[in-house]
Amino acid sequence: EEAEADKAEEVAAVAALAAAEVARAEARAAQVAATAAVEKVMAALEEAKAALSEADSALEGRETELQAAIGAAEATGIAAGAARARADAAREAADAAQSDAVA
Repeated sequence: EEAEADKAEEVAAVAALAAAEVARAEARAAQVAATAAVEKVMAALEEAKAALSEADSALEGRETELQAAIGAAEATGIAAGAARARADAAREAADAAQSDAVA
């Protein structure tokens, strides 16, 4: 009877050891899966950073283009104003010459 109890105890100890090994292997597998998930998230984060950097560069380029267009529009406005002033002066000179010619 004592031998049977010892044998049962030995079988239980072996079963417990096997269960511990299974649990350890499952923990290792979970750790590997978690590491892979973290690496996947990090890769996605790097891709997002690259896309953001690209978008920032594109935005800076568009800003520069917009500033150049604004500058060109301002220059065109100034040139138009100067042309209008010259036209007004020429009209006034023509009016004055006509007045002198009539008088």
